Amino acid sequence: MRVKTGARFFMNRYARTAPGQALEIIPTRRPFSFFNFIESIFPDYQPLRRILSQVRTQDGKTMVVEKLDQPNDLRDENDDLQKRNADVTSSKAYRLSFFTKAFTTKRGIATTTDEDVIGYAILKEDVAPSFGTVRRVYESVIKTSRNDDTFVRGLQLWPCTVGRKQFHVPGYLYAQQNGLTNVCAHVALQTVAARFHKDGDMSYREMNNLLGIDHVTVKTGGGNGLTTQQMVRVLEAAGARCFQADYSRPTTNPPPFQKYLYGSVESGFPAIAIFGTTDPSGSLHAVPVFGHTFNRDTWVPSADLSYFKIGTGTIYIPSESWLNMYLAHDDNWGSNYCIPRHYLGIKQPAPPGQTSPQPGQSVSESVGM
Repeated sequence: MRVKTGARFFMNRYARTAPGQALEIIPTRRPFSFFNFIESIFPDYQPLRRILSQVRTQDGKTMVVEKLDQPNDLRDENDDLQKRNADVTSSKAYRLSFFTKAFTTKRGIATTTDEDVIGYAILKEDVAPSFGTVRRVYESVIKTSRNDDTFVRGLQLWPCTVGRKQFHVPGYLYAQQNGLTNVCAHVALQTVAARFHKDGDMSYREMNNLLGIDHVTVKTGGGNGLTTQQMVRVLEAAGARCFQADYSRPTTNPPPFQKYLYGSVESGFPAIAIFGTTDPSGSLHAVPVFGHTFNRDTWVPSADLSYFKIGTGTIYIPSESWLNMYLAHDDNWGSNYCIPRHYLGIKQPAPPGQTSPQPGQSVSESVGM
């Protein structure tokens, strides 16, 4: 497994590496119930359900819960929230870390290694009369499946402090928007930009400063998102070279969506898929795509070659023919989801005089690196 280590991580710069203010060690072997844990301790954190499901699948035996103070990245976000909504009354955060090793004492943490770490999740709650209570997974990294048919290129090693010890978790950063100072485009950008950024991480504040979003005269949230052009600008500032394929307008020869998306992630360059929804507001949603699975038992390549004569001049069958699923994060639902390849497709708007897409046939575009 090849990984890239992010540069210049400072102890109190990030919530993932900041010292915890209080620590609780919780054994999570069955019959411990993650469902009861969520409902009783951290309700309303929808993506946490997906995260803990992955922890269970990877045989998690211990969870460490730490209350966080205000490391620099959380303080920056809190300051920006205060600029946007001056009535913010409170913000608090917790870090949850997950291990395959069973232990019940701090000494157990000291003897634990990176191989025992499944990942971490940082939960954040912000409260203000103007927007109510916003609870979300501020950030998380969970190891992907070790299935031999799963391929994720360009993994980074993310440092995470538990107690007084620092660990490293390979993966792609997941985050959930707060809908105020950042939206779905921001969190998708954070996942992808980290692959290229000189510091191994790109903050929301850095993105917003680049785009002139000051949270006073220019705001996000409340239906205001980022344009594709703004997203490309952020990625290029992070060091990426972008290819943008726009399927929202009818064209005679649209770029081959599947080939571009597969080629990008297989080369270790994550992509962002932007798609329309059936929401009455006409809103779009963005998800980062960073890996894929193969189905070695698929019938299609052999059938194409023998029954459907894909071309007498065909010298080889591309590996894309065995592609089964894409791996992606969805900030509304969680990390490391498998998306069937043909679920991500293009349905271009019809040219003038032809029938337009029906509800559910949303248009899409892709930003590839």
